[in-house]
Formats: sequence, C-alpha cells, structure tokens
Amino acid sequence: SSLASWPVALYIPNLMGYLRIILSFVGLKHALQQQFHNALNIWIAAALLDLVDGIAARKLNQSSQFGILLDIMADNILRTVIWISATIESSKSDLSWENGVCVWAAIIICLEWITMFCTQSNQTNQNEGQKKR
Repeated sequence: SSLASWPVALYIPNLMGYLRIILSFVGLKHALQQQFHNALNIWIAAALLDLVDGIAARKLNQSSQFGILLDIMADNILRTVIWISATIESSKSDLSWENGVCVWAAIIICLEWITMFCTQSNQTNQNEGQKKR
C-alpha cells in the first residue's frame, strides 16, 4: 500500500511534527538545568526537522489539514519554549531592562497563539462557507 493511504496521524511528516514538539520540551529541560549548549542544539534540530517535514509531506504525498495544523502548533510550541527559557534566565538578573523581557515575552507568546487560533478559526469558517455553496 502507498504511504498516502496510511492513517493521517501516522504520516511520516506528522511523526516528525510530534518529534519536534518533544524536542522543544527536551530542550526546555536542558535550559532549565543550565545546559544551554545542549538546549540550543536540540532546538536547532527541531527547527531543521521543520524544514524536512514539509519536503517529506510533498515528496511522499502526505499533506493534510491535520499536518498543517500540527506544523503550526509545533512552531508555536518551539518559540514559546524558547521565550519561556529566555524569560526565566532574564528574571534571574538584577538589571531592570532585562526584567522587561518577561513582559515582552508574555505579549509575544500570547499574540502568536491568538494569531494561530484566529487564523485556523477563519480557515475553518471559510471551508464551511465553501461547502454550503
């Protein structure tokens, strides 16, 4: 059977997406343990997988709406985890300007997630409107 006939949740690009999410949190664990070199390498691996999963989806004919959403979620999770790590580190500083990182990080994280949910909600509404025609 062809790879495109697999259950969508088990598409190879989606498996890469799950791995990207796991790597995001493994990187956070290393960052919290002050192992910044390891955290950075893990986050770079997650980012590189983001390049590969899109190529794999097209080459293997395994593109799906679920995969698109998973990709966006994995991107947001990675960025959120990196912002959280930066915020935790900057909060340890006595410099007042570095404490502002916490506020900006919270704003950016919220905006990214709100944008994702609004975009996906709008996409769903457009798809439902097209089905009614």
